[in-house]
Amino acid sequence: MKKSVLITGASSGIGLHLAKEISRAERFKVFAGVRSLRDQKKIEELGIQNLFAIQIDVQDQQSINGCFEKLASENLFALINNAGIAVACPLEFIPISAFQDQMDVNVTGLLRVTQASLPFLRKTKGRIINIGSISGKVTTPLVGPYAASKHAVEAISDALRRELKPSGVRVSLIEPGMIKTPIWERSKKQAFDLLNEIPDHAKVLYQPMVDKLINNLESNLAKAAEPEAVYLVVQHALESPTPRSRYLVGRDAKLADKLRYLPDAWLDALIAKLGAAR
Repeated sequence: MKKSVLITGASSGIGLHLAKEISRAERFKVFAGVRSLRDQKKIEELGIQNLFAIQIDVQDQQSINGCFEKLASENLFALINNAGIAVACPLEFIPISAFQDQMDVNVTGLLRVTQASLPFLRKTKGRIINIGSISGKVTTPLVGPYAASKHAVEAISDALRRELKPSGVRVSLIEPGMIKTPIWERSKKQAFDLLNEIPDHAKVLYQPMVDKLINNLESNLAKAAEPEAVYLVVQHALESPTPRSRYLVGRDAKLADKLRYLPDAWLDALIAKLGAAR
């Protein structure tokens, strides 16, 4: 019986790329987690052997329970927590509902699915692979909500790794820099929408930062790593007998990981100059 892999947030971007590549390797049966029937149909129309769409909404416990009921007869070996959104807005003015949504998808949603998966993964001594971000280590202006969620994923991954070690379940965290996926275009649109909702005086206060963020987002995307770079490290975390606890992906992530050891004042000045977004 083939080992099965569940990937959340697999309708596009990194999740879809992982679903296609892992299933094509033919060593695993892959369940691509999607929220809508339209996305489920899109996955099914790919016609890839060993790739199956399954509905799961990480914000809906009933949806999660239903997903794992369907997986009850599967030999579930790995959960890849990929579902996520990126909210950009000054923390001073972000609507609390938008901040809560950011945390609920990226953090609480990840935990909901992880809890539901563990009875299966304990049996197979399987893997949990969390898709984090270098933003969980180095925070830049206006992406505080997203960075906060990914910082939480860092802590959750560390705790899970240590708590689950006696059971044989291995936990790895993927820390990409900027990857060429639709999430950045969606987050840019959402940032514009949120900024249109904040008071006029707030726009005056933060407009220079917003302009720099948008300009750098375009240039950084041109240099961003391809989703394939994420797949290669996920493949190692999935198949190696000794998976790493952390995997940095992309030159920008590796550079930021080194720069974070600078004194805070130096790093603050550097980030202010670059206006970088991760």
